[in-house]
Amino acid sequence: MVFRDEWEAVASFSILDASNYASIWTGMTVGVNWFVRKYAIRYAFTYTVNNNVVGVTGLYENVARLQAQFAW
Repeated sequence: MVFRDEWEAVASFSILDASNYASIWTGMTVGVNWFVRKYAIRYAFTYTVNNNVVGVTGLYENVARLQAQFAW
């Protein structure tokens, strides 16, 4: 946690090497989680950069996500 148990930095890296793909599909994600009322509500923002999407060499995509999660 970064600030008073409310903010959390997140990051991940993924690799998909399928036998019928010409290239290895890689992705890198960075983001932040914001917890409200302890862990009852969570807002998450992530940004992902994908390279060689679905195994196609040179095909790139960027994805931004904003999610909300509620626990009751």
